[in-house]
Amino acid sequence: SALVSLEKELLRKSLAGENLKVFIWEEDSGKVPDSEELKLLVLKQNDQDVIQQILDMKGQTPRVCKNTIFFLYPMESERQKFSDTLKRKIAYEHIREDKHLGLTGEQKKEVKQDLKKAESELKDSIRSLYRIVAIPGKEEVRAIDLGPQTHGKRKKLENEVFSKLRDEGQILNKIAPKVILIKYLTSGDRVSTEQIYQSFLKTPGEARLSDKSVLERGISEGVQKGLFGIGELDDEQPVCR
Repeated sequence: SALVSLEKELLRKSLAGENLKVFIWEEDSGKVPDSEELKLLVLKQNDQDVIQQILDMKGQTPRVCKNTIFFLYPMESERQKFSDTLKRKIAYEHIREDKHLGLTGEQKKEVKQDLKKAESELKDSIRSLYRIVAIPGKEEVRAIDLGPQTHGKRKKLENEVFSKLRDEGQILNKIAPKVILIKYLTSGDRVSTEQIYQSFLKTPGEARLSDKSVLERGISEGVQKGLFGIGELDDEQPVCR
């Protein structure tokens, strides 16, 4: 219907961002890549079965990079308000287009203003509707609320989600060398850098790196501080470079 396609279009416009790869209303796990990049899946509603299916599988194959997906879905108590605003916008558009109404210049001006107001309210309304972020953890999927739209501070929804996940410590732009040392080097004398990176991607509930360079910088800093060395395997023996 027109309402549904308008909602999707509004979502698309409010979600354009550069931090997370966005999928809107995608429920087919086969269409969600099993890749390293961080992904935000926007769902039509809170559906835990769909969430679990996407986390567990990519189509018919078990998903490997389980720790790269977040979800965003609507707060249903906001649905009515959003629908009313959407219908109001469509009504004003019909009035504007209808040549048989014989509106005066003043009335046309009023309709134009009302339409502009409804369009502005819609941008706030879609943000107030799609505000629940689901974060997969070790045991369960935790939901957090972005809170209502703060007036005068309209940011891209994707950027808001990304900032919130960073504030919650779910996405790291920086990793301390000490964390690498404690987490990956206490049980053995060496670990492959690729293994460390893969564990961030594959282990549900681990903090996520905003990109690969975060780990590279953390390792580099640790080497400079003398916390650990970095080298290559030569005949199964580590040689520090």
